[in-house]
Amino acid sequence: ARRPPKHRILMASRRAEEAPKKIGPIQRVASLARAPYLTTQDGRMSPRGALLGRARTNSFTYQSPEIDTSKQGRLQKRLLSLPRGSPRKFHDDSRIGTYTSQGKLGELLKTNQDRGVVVWPFNGKATEALLCIFDGHGPDGEHVAQFVTERLPKLLEQDGEQLRNEPGKTLRTKLQEVNDALMGGKESSEHAKTSGSTAAVVYANGDELWVAWVGDSRVVMGSRRGGAMELSFETFAHKGDLPDEKARIEACGGQVDVSEEPVRVWVGDLGLSMSRSIGDAKFKKHGVTATADFRHLRIDPAPHHGADGDCCLVLASDGVWDVIDSGEVCDIVGKHRNALSACKQLVTVAQERWSAEEADYRDDTTAIVVFLPFLRQPRAGSRKKQSSRALPLAAPSAAPPASPAAPAVARGSAASPPLERPASQRRKRGKTAGQAVIARHQPNCFVRCLQCYK
Repeated sequence: ARRPPKHRILMASRRAEEAPKKIGPIQRVASLARAPYLTTQDGRMSPRGALLGRARTNSFTYQSPEIDTSKQGRLQKRLLSLPRGSPRKFHDDSRIGTYTSQGKLGELLKTNQDRGVVVWPFNGKATEALLCIFDGHGPDGEHVAQFVTERLPKLLEQDGEQLRNEPGKTLRTKLQEVNDALMGGKESSEHAKTSGSTAAVVYANGDELWVAWVGDSRVVMGSRRGGAMELSFETFAHKGDLPDEKARIEACGGQVDVSEEPVRVWVGDLGLSMSRSIGDAKFKKHGVTATADFRHLRIDPAPHHGADGDCCLVLASDGVWDVIDSGEVCDIVGKHRNALSACKQLVTVAQERWSAEEADYRDDTTAIVVFLPFLRQPRAGSRKKQSSRALPLAAPSAAPPASPAAPAVARGSAASPPLERPASQRRKRGKTAGQAVIARHQPNCFVRCLQCYK
């Protein structure tokens, strides 16, 4: 039997009652420009909630394992097809690892609202890749995250040349387009009225990375200096206590409660634990925007394990960041030679800490771990590699007003938060940490706030 190419994509199960505690990576079969994206075999959600990529039928086929989410958890085989001319092997688990674990509410497993995507080769080239984490929240958050998962990679590949020429601008524009489609476009979703999603996106082209994010899903990079692993880059979460975020929200009529962690934006009886998100229509008129922040990095990869240089890249939902600091994440990952093993341990440690700190709640936890370098390098004559650093960027354009009567607050370069996370975001958690959207208690509420959300 032919050995399948290890081109992987992570997809979390949609069904809580049948999903296992852990779901491994699922096969990805084609560049998005050449195949339908993230469908099941029959074009619908399968009875067991297993999600697979499916390519157009042709003569070159291979067998790919299906993740069986029944109680037995047995692996089955499903025939998938790969476009002609595709390379037989893209990468292996030693370089890229993906892992997810659904959360719990009391003794019940909750629907996993996290989604993760790894697409490589991307945009028609083996030197390009796309990595994404989307963390849904609210009663229909998994549907919003699924919508973003399906739309964003397609939109980016449709404007592939623009993405290469202006990566940061294109990432921000396409994330905004996805949000607009959810809000009021031809494919507007009812789910987005009461729910939303974060986004953490990395577009890689050779030794250059463009990182864009909305909400509290984050990206970090670990580097080895003098033999010791250290945190060399991290994004920050969009929270309402950041000065420019708070000013924008209050100017648009929203309220920011900083009295308890996590800080929440309140609109009436609804509270959101982030100041930017995709979806969340009820919050959009009150300053919660979908405008992404982004950073540009040039990396200097370590030549081998244990050598000095940039070693690893980690994307994760807040199920990781709420219980593990960025530096410790790099330490955990840096002890492994296999990316999948590192990813599994990272998620497992996060699970254990949720169980220890929040006996009746555990958030969905999803991570992507990449050991650098993982892309084929450009041919000779390309730009000289530089040490990793955040490159100076033009100041992002001012976010549009959330309502005609409320002015927007400009985000100039001087006001932009630093690369290091603000001290207010370092492991301070309240009773509802991990629940992105909550409602104030109703008189007849006998369970946690998440259940009386309306």
